[in-house]
Formats: sequence, structure tokens, C-alpha cells
Amino acid sequence: MAPPEGWSRARRRLPGTQEHHPPRGRIGASIIGACVAILPMRVFAHAEAGSTVDWWSWNAAPSVALPLIVVGLWYGRGAGVRRGRRSAHEPLLVAAGLVTVAVALLSPVDPLGERSYTMHQVQHLLLRSVAPLLLFVASPAATFVAGAPRALRRLGGGLGGPGPLRVVLHGILHPVTVTALFIAAAWTWQWPPYFTAALRDEVVHDWMHFTMLGSGLLFWWRVFDDRPSAPGYGQRVVMLWAATVANIVLGAILTLKGGVIYPVYAELGRYWLSGVTDEVLGGLVVWIPGSQMALIGLLLVIHRWGRRESRRASTHPEGTRGRTGARGATGETAATPAVGAAIRRQALGLGLLSVTVVLIFGGWIAWALIARP
Repeated sequence: MAPPEGWSRARRRLPGTQEHHPPRGRIGASIIGACVAILPMRVFAHAEAGSTVDWWSWNAAPSVALPLIVVGLWYGRGAGVRRGRRSAHEPLLVAAGLVTVAVALLSPVDPLGERSYTMHQVQHLLLRSVAPLLLFVASPAATFVAGAPRALRRLGGGLGGPGPLRVVLHGILHPVTVTALFIAAAWTWQWPPYFTAALRDEVVHDWMHFTMLGSGLLFWWRVFDDRPSAPGYGQRVVMLWAATVANIVLGAILTLKGGVIYPVYAELGRYWLSGVTDEVLGGLVVWIPGSQMALIGLLLVIHRWGRRESRRASTHPEGTRGRTGARGATGETAATPAVGAAIRRQALGLGLLSVTVVLIFGGWIAWALIARP
């Protein structure tokens, strides 16, 4: 089956094989269009003070369900076009990401977040990290392009040309920008006046979810972007490291602060736990699972980085001889297969060590807090 219209760029990966890359403007327009389709979702299931939550009741708000259906159909159309030229697990991961968004906004998780700070942080974790990671970990950009309407692909082609709009988009999608937005969304909404305003005002609450999901989609898209113009693997590692450190610091502050800083839950009718315990557990959700999501992304990026080096080494087993002789034009020699494998082992070991340290430290803090009189 021929590739979708406009797929003229090809890049050689292995001898005898080619990987096609749509023009970068069309990929950007398709991904941004998919994000825009998801983002208008609003939540109408906010709990009223004194009301109870039905554990088996799902809210079928059209403002949430319809965008999810549109994005699902959009991706499904592209998956049909690219059948045989995409990974087998890509549709499952994208579907899991969309289901995760539905769980966060349509299931009882949402109204429970109005009564429990812990559940609210679980909801933010789903919107900000779990769903975007699942959506983009398989790098489905080419499939979204294939499923995009012709008009949107033409628009994307226009955005790929020179102009002020392209400059603005490139600025927004810069690794520093998306990382700053991702971190800022988490820190800003934990500020007690803003958090309280979100619980008291439905519009502000919708804006909170909009920014959480939007910043997460931009960040994780760039982390797993497979376009030729995507950030380098070193940049991605720095992005994830910065996100991890920022999340650990925020989680530690929320967990160890002492006292209640969100008394609005007492007004709404807090569920299950005392105010201090509820906020400590919510801080731990931000601290440990929230930081683990960035560490999982770091492991995946490092694994892909090592795999790419091994592939390059197997393609050029005797090294690359550029115009400068034994070294290439950049002054670096190509890695041998043994070196590529060593890089991958060391990188994975470093990532696993980081995960272990966070788990041990977080577990110790959790035990100390629970055992505290």
C-alpha cells in the first residue's frame, strides 16, 4: 500500500530498508490537531457539598466523550492506512492512553477528587503523565498524519514553510519550553489559593485540567518524538531529569509540610481520612508515582538511545571514516558493536539505580510518616 499523500521524505535505517517521515509541518499539525481535539473536554461531574459519590457511575459528558471518540476514529483511520508499517502494539498503547483520559475525567475518580486530596492527585497523575505517556510512547505521529483530513495535511504543509507562525510554534515546542510548561503546571496548581479556587469554581477547575493535560501532551510528545527534527537523546534525558527533580522536590514539600494547607476539603466534606493524613498521602502520590513516571520515560529513552547506537555500530562495524580520516567530520568515531552494547547496559543500569533509590527513599519516608504518632 502506498504511503499517504505528501510522504516524500525517507531516511535509511538498515541496509535494504527505509523509514518514511512525513514533512515535519504535517506531523506537527496532526499531533497538535489531535491534542486540540482532546483539550476542550470539560468536567461536569464535580461533587456538591454533602452529596455522595456512586462508585459505579460514570459521567457521559459529551464534552469529554466526543473528543475522545473523534481522536480514536482519527487514529483508527490512520492505523488502517498504515497497516503493516506500524508496530503491532501501537494501537493498544494509544487506546490505553485514551481510556486513561476517560478514567480520569468520566469515572468516579473525578467527583472523588472533590472530596479527597489524594484522589485529586491520582487524577492529575493520570492526566499529566500516564495518559500522555501511553499515547506517545509508540511514536504514533505518522499514523495520526495518515488519518488526518486532507485539509489539515495541507495546513500542516503550509506551517512547514518559513513564516512568523512557524517561528512561534517552534518556540512553543522547544524542549526548554515544553519542559518549563510541564513543571509549571504541576507547581502552579499546588499553590493553595489557586488550588482552592479550582475546587470552588468549575471554570477554574476545567482550566486546571486543561493545562495539566495540555502540558503533559506537549512534553511527552517531544520526549518520544521520532521526527528527524526531534530533540536529541541527550536533550530528552535532560528534559526527563529536570521533570524528575522538580517532581521530587514538589512531592517532598507537600508530604513533609506538616498541617493542613487545603481546608477547602473540609467545606466540601472530606472523605475517609483526616486532613493531615489525606494531604500526606496526596503528597506521596506526587512524590513517588509522579516521579516514577518520569523515570520510566527516562529508562525508555535511554534504551532507545542505546539501541540506536547498537544499530549504527552494526551498520558500520569498522567505524566511520569521514573526510578527516579515521574520525568523521564531527571528530567522533563510530561505535563498535561492543561499545554500543556497553553504552546500553550502562545507561539501563543507571536508570534502574535511579528508580531503586527513589523507591527505597520514598518507602522509608512513607513508613516514617505512617508510624509517626
